[in-house]
Amino acid sequence: MTHPFSDQDLAAAHLTNLESMVSRFSIDSTSSGLTITLIGAYADPARTVVFFRGVGGYQVGSVAVTDNFGLINAGSSGRSIKPSIGDAYYTLDGGPRPGSDGVAHLVINVSDVAQYHVNSVSHLAGNWTWSIPLKVQGATALPSPTEFALGRWYASIEVLEVTPSVIHLRAVINGVSPGDVVGPGIPEVVTLLDSSETRTNFIAGDARIVVPKQLVNPVTYQNSSIEYQWPRPANGGTFQLRFLGGGGSYAIPLTIEPLS
Repeated sequence: MTHPFSDQDLAAAHLTNLESMVSRFSIDSTSSGLTITLIGAYADPARTVVFFRGVGGYQVGSVAVTDNFGLINAGSSGRSIKPSIGDAYYTLDGGPRPGSDGVAHLVINVSDVAQYHVNSVSHLAGNWTWSIPLKVQGATALPSPTEFALGRWYASIEVLEVTPSVIHLRAVINGVSPGDVVGPGIPEVVTLLDSSETRTNFIAGDARIVVPKQLVNPVTYQNSSIEYQWPRPANGGTFQLRFLGGGGSYAIPLTIEPLS
């Protein structure tokens, strides 16, 4: 038996209009007296999303997802879905690496769920595990310059693509540390604007150093890798990515096709 997805489930995971691309499952895993059902999953090159049912008042906490090649090492988030009692989702800001057939073989492991109270948090440790094959949706590269000056900084585009669910950017900005491009009170270094100059809020955004921690020094620390995801507009349209910082600005025009 497969499980239906409510509109709230899809909206919470930014997958509205993509129900046909969400693979459905009904796989139980029981640990520590709690049975959790994996009811669905979605993946593209930018993100991996899994849906759970039966978590009750808990939120899924510690999750590890591996594919054919090992751990998917990416930022993550997840929460209970209201008012769908017992439903939860977990998303990784990175896609799995599929085989030649476009299918990734995932092992999903949950080792902790948490229940939040007014003044405390209770945890339930366990070992909930699922193994699934999952089709990885495609992505389309968007035209962009390879490099450009941004005032006294310099930017290099590594990835600019659109998937069925998001517009995905990964870039390196030379001349500034991660703590100076992302954080409380710091203006966003890049924004997505539509044709009326209205900003689209990002659903994932981060900055980090570009070298392993053991190689960080005062010079290498002044280079930041940034990665952002914005929800893909179902109707498409014309947009621009506006970079601002280092005393300069730069805009990349984008044309997004409607979802078919």
